Amino acid sequence: MPERQAVADVLSRKIEERFGASKLPRDIAETPVPLYAQWVEPPETTLFHVLFTNEPGNVP
Repeated sequence: MPERQAVADVLSRKIEERFGASKLPRDIAETPVPLYAQWVEPPETTLFHVLFTNEPGNVP
């Protein structure tokens, strides 16, 4: 939906400006990692899963 994309674009710009963060490229986010994250386990686990897990104690 175009209206949601416009809101997402504004939010991402504000986050980048405020925190100096930048968008994580998809190819890097989809890099496989040998860790468990929530309900995902290797070899399906990606960097995105471990960066945004709700169980950070599982990430060494």
